Formats: sequence, C-alpha cells, structure tokens
Amino acid sequence: MTQHHSPSLRARFMLITGLSVLLVMLGVGLWLQKQFESHVYEQLDATLSTHLNQLAASLEARPEGALAVNEKTMVDPRWLKPYSGLYRQISAVGMPNTGPKYRSRSLWDVELDWLEDTLSQGDIHFHRMQGPNHTVLRAAERTLVLESQPHIVWRLLVAESTQPLEATGASFR
Repeated sequence: MTQHHSPSLRARFMLITGLSVLLVMLGVGLWLQKQFESHVYEQLDATLSTHLNQLAASLEARPEGALAVNEKTMVDPRWLKPYSGLYRQISAVGMPNTGPKYRSRSLWDVELDWLEDTLSQGDIHFHRMQGPNHTVLRAAERTLVLESQPHIVWRLLVAESTQPLEATGASFR
C-alpha cells in the first residue's frame, strides 16, 4: 500500500515544482520586459533632452522680435525629411494668437497640439502625444527666455515617434 501512494506523492511534488518554476520564470520574464522597456524609454528621454538643448543653443533672436534656428547646429537629417519621426516646434507663450510658431520641415503641414500645462523656467516635461499620421510621439518640452528678448517666453518642443521602440519591445517579448 505504501508503494501505491509514493508515485502519487512524487507526481504531485513534480507537478507543484513544475508549476512553481513556470510561475517564477513567467514573473522574471515580465520583470525583464518591464526593465527593458524602462531602459529604452530612459534612453529616448536622454536623446530628446539632448535635442532640446541643441535646439535651445541654436536659437537666434532677430532684431524685429522674430526667431531663427541655426540649422547648421541641428545636424540630424531627420529634421528636414517630412514625417521622418523626429519633430520640433517653437511657439511664443502668451502672445496674441499664441504668437509666432516655428516648426521643423519634418512636420511639413502639421502643427502639434501643446499640452495645457505650466512649465517652470528650465524644467523639462516628458509626455506622450499624437503626431502626424496618427503616430504616437514621446515629447520633451521646456520654456526659454533669450537674453536679447527678455519680454518673450519661448516654448520649445522636440518629439520622436515611439514606433521603433514599440517594435523593439515586441521583438524582445
């Protein structure tokens, strides 16, 4: 009678062990996936911050109050290719009709919608937004006051499509 119960106990033990290992592997897999996605978005945010700093450094105030971007300092060719997935937009805050707007050629005829939030000088906000052709973008925004135009607050935005990141995440999964 003892021998009859031993295989049953052994089978139950193996089943419980197998299920436990499976659950642990599933949990580790989900954790690794989350860590990977977090790392990829941190890298994108760092790249967007770099683009934002480059954009701020490339701004040139014109005597009549207009603004120009020194394209020589904006070296990524995607800024010039329509719907490339990398975009920039600048607007004067608080000006009538939201003031002049400056967009990269990559936006072509599209204007990105600004978030209704308040940015403190120097703070960078990251968020998701709708882009051209119903793409999802990761955006970074900040405000800037140029020394030569202390009466104008400029709002700078750079954004990049998340589609390549989502494809990478799907491949990792």
